[in-house]
Amino acid sequence: IEEPEGQRNFRGFDYRSYLQTQGIHYQIKIEAIQSALPIQTWNVFDWLSQWRRQAIVWSKEHFPQPMNQYMTGLLFGYLDTDFEEMDQLYTSLGIIHLFALSGMQVGFFINGIRKALLRLGILQETVDIWMLPISLIYAGLTGFSVSVVRSLLQKILSQKSIRGMENMAMTLMLLMLLMPKFLLTAGGVLSCAYAFILTLVDTSSYSGLKKLLVESFWISLGILPLLTYYFSVFQPWSLPLTFLFSFLFDLVLLPGLTVLFILSILKPLTIFNSFFLIKNTHSCFDNGMRIFYVLFLLFSALALTWVIIVTRMVSLIRCARLLGRFRCGRGLGRCYGRLRRRRDLGRCCGRFRRRRGRWS
Repeated sequence: IEEPEGQRNFRGFDYRSYLQTQGIHYQIKIEAIQSALPIQTWNVFDWLSQWRRQAIVWSKEHFPQPMNQYMTGLLFGYLDTDFEEMDQLYTSLGIIHLFALSGMQVGFFINGIRKALLRLGILQETVDIWMLPISLIYAGLTGFSVSVVRSLLQKILSQKSIRGMENMAMTLMLLMLLMPKFLLTAGGVLSCAYAFILTLVDTSSYSGLKKLLVESFWISLGILPLLTYYFSVFQPWSLPLTFLFSFLFDLVLLPGLTVLFILSILKPLTIFNSFFLIKNTHSCFDNGMRIFYVLFLLFSALALTWVIIVTRMVSLIRCARLLGRFRCGRGLGRCYGRLRRRRDLGRCCGRFRRRRGRWS
């Protein structure tokens, strides 16, 4: 029995403190295993942990690298030491948080399952009840991470018409009961901070791409003090890269990896592994970032100019339309007056002719 290794570098990861937040204070070193006896358990949490392990092992055995790393990371929240090279790349780009299971993955799976059940003709009240055990199973398959549990609690409360700051407050109280030490980890603090910032920002007046831009801007700005405190590093490219890569992860990787994992029961499709290969990354990274920096500045200048031109053109078009409607309205009024006068004159002429016929 020995104590876990503590912090080795300044502001580095403290493994001992992390294990203490998980309720682990000592480690046991096993020299040899002479025999193993499987024990049947009826604990639901043990079943979920076993299913998660079987799914991770299945992905490792039936898919090559680095495809299996993306699959285990995005679907089950498990990243092993083989992911170290790509971890350095995505950390330097400031988008490593996309691999942390959060509201994006929870929304994709839970909303997808809910829509599928409703499409099958199941009543909405019945679906709301079924979503509780389904949410528990999904949380177990992802290792009961703080971000997933927090997102699931907020989604369940929103279905009960509890939204806004009331939703956030009840979520924090439930997390205090379920996971009392969740604020002692950087992941728990950052996950709740992201959710709190999204709750404060009012984006009801925006829609589509503009809403996503506003949310990304305020999240990146609001989370900056916590990121610099925990990691002492902030990547300014994280805002535009997160905005771009979030579409790739949400629209391509998550649905694609989910379908490939399900189809692997019949036949593993490994032909897509070349899509995940990144070669000569570290040698080309510095030059690539410089080129990307110049292109980004150029694109920003062109985009700003284009926005100004489009805004001016829209204003001119609106003014022209209003002026055209005014002129058209005046012209229609004149035409209507002329037609009305002609109709009255025609009636008078008809009456005069009829009277003239009678007189004759």
